[in-house]
Amino acid sequence: LMRPSPFQLEAAHVSFSAAWFFPLALVVVIMASAIFRLTSKQRAFDKKSELLAAAPVVAASPTVRPRHMAVIMDGNRRYGREKHGVPTKGHWDGGNTLIDFVKWCISARIPAVTVYAFSSENWSRPQHEIDVLMQIFVRYCDRIEDESRKNGIQVRFISTSPQLFKPKVLERFRRVEEASKHCSNLILNVCVSYGAREELALACQHIAERVNCGEMTCDQITP
Repeated sequence: LMRPSPFQLEAAHVSFSAAWFFPLALVVVIMASAIFRLTSKQRAFDKKSELLAAAPVVAASPTVRPRHMAVIMDGNRRYGREKHGVPTKGHWDGGNTLIDFVKWCISARIPAVTVYAFSSENWSRPQHEIDVLMQIFVRYCDRIEDESRKNGIQVRFISTSPQLFKPKVLERFRRVEEASKHCSNLILNVCVSYGAREELALACQHIAERVNCGEMTCDQITP
């Protein structure tokens, strides 16, 4: 057998090193890219938090202010997943943000706020997430009731399918409404188990009932 020359051994070593170098470099690039994306998302979340914290500094008495503001509480699960690693924790943060936002509206002298907190379509979510949301509703009712007394917030719960809630949740909603009915600084409408399609259907049914009872005619139904 012929022994390889030192030159052949060196060439083989270089070839072997090159074969490992490129895959290793590719792995490093992929890892660096992933870390960069995660860092960028974290910076974006931190920036949003800074902007939210700075919101009360905005002039509280603008020359022209809205009479009614509507808020869709969307993205809580995504926020909880990316911020805490647990989607349901985003709902707790969303509840805290809502209270801070309502306080800001009071300072800006905005008379009414409507919050879309729980769509009727949300009942199709996993049961464990629905259970967490119901817990949040009940627990935050205590805080909302306390904040309503301190800040003069009249709370109203609006639902197109209230029968889907457990009795204890509905009772908690009723207690908050009763305790805050005389408050006048701001009206807070909280839409829970609410759907726009359901509301349109209920409105049509109500009109049909009035026509059927002779309270109004079809000609009186106008855009």
